[in-house]
Amino acid sequence: MTSEIVEKQPETELITVSTATIDSLIATLDQVADQYMQMTLEADGIKAVTLARQNMKTLRIRVEDTRTTLKAPVLKIGKRIDDTARSLTNRIIPIENYLKDQEAEHEKALEKEREAKAAAIAAIMVVRQTNYETFTGQAMPMAEYDAVRKMSDIAFDLYLGQAIEDTAPARAEQARLKAEQAAEAERVAEAARVAEAEKQRIETERLAELERQHAINLAERKRLADEREEFERIKLARQIEDDKAERVRQQIREREDKERAEDDARRAAEKSELEAYWKQRAENERIEAEQKAEAEMRQRQQELASQYEQQQREAAEQREADQRAMDDAERARIESLMPDIQQAAKLIVSVKSHAVKLMNKIPAPWWCERAQQILDQAGRDIVDHVAKGPRP
Repeated sequence: MTSEIVEKQPETELITVSTATIDSLIATLDQVADQYMQMTLEADGIKAVTLARQNMKTLRIRVEDTRTTLKAPVLKIGKRIDDTARSLTNRIIPIENYLKDQEAEHEKALEKEREAKAAAIAAIMVVRQTNYETFTGQAMPMAEYDAVRKMSDIAFDLYLGQAIEDTAPARAEQARLKAEQAAEAERVAEAARVAEAEKQRIETERLAELERQHAINLAERKRLADEREEFERIKLARQIEDDKAERVRQQIREREDKERAEDDARRAAEKSELEAYWKQRAENERIEAEQKAEAEMRQRQQELASQYEQQQREAAEQREADQRAMDDAERARIESLMPDIQQAAKLIVSVKSHAVKLMNKIPAPWWCERAQQILDQAGRDIVDHVAKGPRP
């Protein structure tokens, strides 16, 4: 509608209309600016704040549309329109941002409320799981976790009572098992006490036996000490008598040791000489074996060389014989084909003669030249065919 007015009215009237439109936008903004900037979530609620922000957005779009419509056909007042629209937009954006912040605060409050509810539900579930395990002696089934989380306190009390009733036989069985385990543990402890008492008795008897044995050992050691002392006295007297005889025996042993040392030295020298002899003999045998192997290898190489030369000569003679046989066969084949070749030559001469007579009768040089080429090629083909006759 504004564009139609711009197109139909003169410039002065267009400026008047544009000014009226802008003044209307300014009046609308002035009317709602103070009201919207005073709005809060607590006083007006999220719906009112959201509606106000949408109204400001609509107003901002109207300002932009008005600027675009008026600026296109009227360039003279374009700068004023842009400046006014930018001024209006600069006034609108803080209001819009303020309202967005109010919405964001509301979302944060809702998120905190949801987190608080989740934490409260989690705490309630911890208490309910603890009560379930305490009264039933079992862990709460995971399949029933969501249903229990949604129960009210009264519903959970009924659910827990039913679970206690359902698990009563299992708890009784557990109590019986615990009692049996306690009795078994007591029996084992009593057996351990009896075993410990028996162990103490055996240890006491063992210590008494050790003390008795120790007294016997002391008496025995004293007797042995007395006997050892008497033995040492007798031994000393005998030692004195034996020293003289030992000196004589020592002299004899020294003389025998000297003779044995001389014999050992002589045998060692003989052994060394014998080892040197066998070592030299083994070295001589090794050298002879190497020389013999080298001679055999040279002889074998000579034999192989002689055989290779003989094979080369025989192969050369065989190749020469084969070549002579092929040459003889080729000469025989050519001689056998000579009558055919002579006959073919006569035929070619006869054909060429008739062709020349025929060409002389036809006054066409190009035809004569082509006929001559055909005759020449036919003659060559006949000769080749005869020459390539069957080979032996």
